[in-house]
Amino acid sequence: MKNCDTTSGDSQTPEEFKPRSPDIQTNAKTNRAKKSQGKSKKNKKLSLWQHWKRANHKTRMRWIGAGLATVTGLGVFGIYVWDHFQRERQFEAEHKPLIVQTHTDFLQTFKCTPSVSGPQLAGHFVQGTLHYGNIDKTYKNIGTATAGDVNGMVDWVSVLPAKPIGDPKIDKQIKGEMQRIIGFNGCKPFYRFHGGSLEVGTEETIHMREGMAGFSTQVRLGDFVTFEYETCTTYTAEGDGRVHATCDLYSLQTRDVPNLPKVDERLGTSILPCDNIEHTGTFVPILGSHCQE
Repeated sequence: MKNCDTTSGDSQTPEEFKPRSPDIQTNAKTNRAKKSQGKSKKNKKLSLWQHWKRANHKTRMRWIGAGLATVTGLGVFGIYVWDHFQRERQFEAEHKPLIVQTHTDFLQTFKCTPSVSGPQLAGHFVQGTLHYGNIDKTYKNIGTATAGDVNGMVDWVSVLPAKPIGDPKIDKQIKGEMQRIIGFNGCKPFYRFHGGSLEVGTEETIHMREGMAGFSTQVRLGDFVTFEYETCTTYTAEGDGRVHATCDLYSLQTRDVPNLPKVDERLGTSILPCDNIEHTGTFVPILGSHCQE
């Protein structure tokens, strides 16, 4: 009920009974801020060193024991893995094939046909050739397991002038080819050839028919050449997945040449005459030219 002396709309409630909502809201915000600060301090991540400094002696000893146990476990596991691989390698070494080429025989004669040149060829020449006879190659499995995909008919031939011919460009090419032969690296990566198997202790001989090799440079009548023959046998081992090879490099030598020095008459010479005449010859292994992969 309103008093007639009061102005309309004024409240008669005393000041002490009026609500103080702004102060309450401010206090609530302050409390929440303090709580969040406390939580942030609690959630603050500590470094390992801080954890270590705060831990008591018993906790530290427990951590040290756990660390030593982990390191010991990793060491034992590493030793186990290393021993496992060592045993596998030893088993493979003791149970794998190993093929060697026991000998390669040059059976017939060779004939060097010189290059043909003349005015009618306008400065060009017809490539000369060296014909060589049949070859027998024998290889044997001296390993402890059967060899698979055995292929003994992997070979290369190289015919080069025995001395420089006077053309710097061609002589450089000849020198590079000779260095390749001297620095023999025959066990290069091979493709996998399909072939038969070769049992342990078994020896096999293959017969290769006569062939012909051309000259990369001009060779005239009466010049001398050298003939190198590289032969390889490739094979695989069961469960290996790799292609293995054994290779040898031979030089064709002859004593069937007139007016040879006494030493060459007994031992033979690798300097072959290009005289369009058939000569007998034999293969001689080049020192340091055997490889096994």
